[in-house]
Amino acid sequence: MRLGSALTAVAIATLAILVGCGEKGGGDGAGDKDGGGLFPARIASGGLQRVAEPRTFVGDSLWEYIDGGAEIYHSYGFVDVSTAEYKAAAVEIVADVYRFATPEEAYGLYSYMRPDDPQVLDLGVQGYFTGQTLEFVKGDRIVRLTGFVESAATTAALDTLARHFDAAITGTTARPATLALFPADGMIPNTDKMVAATFLGQAELRQVYTCDYVFGDQTVTLFLSEDKSGAKFLRWREDVARGGTVAEAPAGLPYDEGYYLAVNDDFYGLIVGGLCSGYLAGAINFSPAFQTRLTDWLRSLK
Repeated sequence: MRLGSALTAVAIATLAILVGCGEKGGGDGAGDKDGGGLFPARIASGGLQRVAEPRTFVGDSLWEYIDGGAEIYHSYGFVDVSTAEYKAAAVEIVADVYRFATPEEAYGLYSYMRPDDPQVLDLGVQGYFTGQTLEFVKGDRIVRLTGFVESAATTAALDTLARHFDAAITGTTARPATLALFPADGMIPNTDKMVAATFLGQAELRQVYTCDYVFGDQTVTLFLSEDKSGAKFLRWREDVARGGTVAEAPAGLPYDEGYYLAVNDDFYGLIVGGLCSGYLAGAINFSPAFQTRLTDWLRSLK
């Protein structure tokens, strides 16, 4: 869905991409200056002017730019963020371009931050619009555009800037390949996520992909993480054994022999997980009625 189609009488203009120059802001290493020339001094079609030189915050200096939450960005492989402010008549917008170590981590943070039931936009891999904020992910970057006020003029300016960045940034427009391993049947749209760290409260469960499914009157979450050595599973099983929350695992699930467990959790319900052909895979809020669906999915991984 394009942003212009969501609002009547908002004209979406084509734009000229002009390359501006910037200077490195705070940081603990070499920055990408103005985000690789992404911030033009002027975007003629939208009447937008950049009001100051772009700034770049690198590595641990992110805390200088965002007040709290920097550790979440670092867990997803944060590299740097470049930022600039644009103004036009009655419009002020802050443009942030975050760069991450890999496209998978960029999509991971985007998916983690994406609101429930978003107004999805056809930008990069995917984008969304919330009235004053437009965000999308493409390649190893997340673009976040924030308007000061909610108005039709702000919406048009957000769209103009978004189209500029989408054209200027190179990189993949495909979701991480791991997400293609999840079954499509019953999947709730836009619930796919990559959790970078501390999945299910377990420090060793990192880079875990999840998707939510409607099953009868319940929601079940499937999870998947590469675990060729089995180290993630074994540490998880040790922690569960010490915590005394082990439940009786359902029989007949096609996990690698002996490498599976079940956990009763007050918040998540019954969790079933184990090793399956180099993956740690399982279901959250599992019920016996879901066993056939889980069995079919595990067999597909083999």
